[in-house]
Amino acid sequence: MTDRQKQWLVRILIGGLIGVAVLVPVGGLFNDLVSGGLLATGTHAPFRLVSWELERLAGPAALAVQLGLYFLMGAVVGVSTLPFAGDGATLVHRSLAHFAATAGALTLLVCLCGWNWGKVVPLVVYLALLAAVYLLIWLARWVGWYAELAAIREKLGLSPRRGKKERD
Repeated sequence: MTDRQKQWLVRILIGGLIGVAVLVPVGGLFNDLVSGGLLATGTHAPFRLVSWELERLAGPAALAVQLGLYFLMGAVVGVSTLPFAGDGATLVHRSLAHFAATAGALTLLVCLCGWNWGKVVPLVVYLALLAAVYLLIWLARWVGWYAELAAIREKLGLSPRRGKKERD
């Protein structure tokens, strides 16, 4: 196993475990809010680990499926900085693949676990927020590249930016 593969594996495992640790309480609150707590009528349970929708779909395996989804979401977030380790076309391809994997994991989590709050918050809103986060990350990275380039140009004694007048 290469060092890069080990790095990915470690981040996947750590991210997945953190995902489970963070999303179990969050998911329990979401499941309660959606399934009969504050947003809907019916009996109120203070905390429900498995969503009603997933329990209806998966039966006795619902808990394992839900914990697997939490692990998947944590793993995807755990490797979120690694796509930015490349450059050029590799950077773009890895970032797009990571966005697709994150969107897929989020879609599974929202749809299977019933995190759409009874159709109040549709999946499109979650995906739009995810796309906005990605755009902000790319904007921050672009600003960082621009600052690095300006610093390099300054150290080399070049003008900060070549304008039309300089080329003429």
